[in-house]
Amino acid sequence: MLKGVKIGLFLLLILCVTTALLYSKLPERIAIHWGADGKPDDYTPKHIACIVIPAIILLLLGLFEIIPRIDPLGKNIREFLQIYNQLIVILLLFLSIIHVAILLWNLGFEFSMSSVVLAGVGIILIYFGTVMPKMKPNWFVGIRTPWTLSNRRVWKKTHEFGGKSFIIAGIIIIAASLLISIQGTEQIVWIVVLSAIIPSFILIIYSYLEWRKGINSV
Repeated sequence: MLKGVKIGLFLLLILCVTTALLYSKLPERIAIHWGADGKPDDYTPKHIACIVIPAIILLLLGLFEIIPRIDPLGKNIREFLQIYNQLIVILLLFLSIIHVAILLWNLGFEFSMSSVVLAGVGIILIYFGTVMPKMKPNWFVGIRTPWTLSNRRVWKKTHEFGGKSFIIAGIIIIAASLLISIQGTEQIVWIVVLSAIIPSFILIIYSYLEWRKGINSV
């Protein structure tokens, strides 16, 4: 079993114990989604809300464990296995924090769920950006376009450029999460959306241009 999966199982155990300890104190209906104004706009029975994220984590653990075995380029994943394990842990830790934050908010603790989520997303993007240049071609992790997967040079160049883009996007999103407490969320939601979407489109175009550059140089 992968080291990241083992740590993930330990996190899941802690999450389940924490949920069980808080369960009796939770209201019968729990807020699970917050709108752009920072107010909850969707509720669900607590027996469902308490198992959704743990169930997602369990499914992801199974997926993360089998990816290196089923990926046709699985040997490349094994070349950056330490990073792969770290990605597993940071993603599952993020989901665990969101789950605990939802429980605490419904117990009456006052804080901005939007800030928590955005700060977590920003940190993940920054981390992802720092390790992206070290990733090898594979079908599951990284910037996977027809051009990156068909050419190692294009993969390398795209991930070097993409790493910088993700770090910048992460910093912007973290800054946006801090502004929420000052200006509210409605005014800055567009910043978060654009910060997440624009780099994806830029990287698709960039990978194609790099691929074309290789063809023209032959």
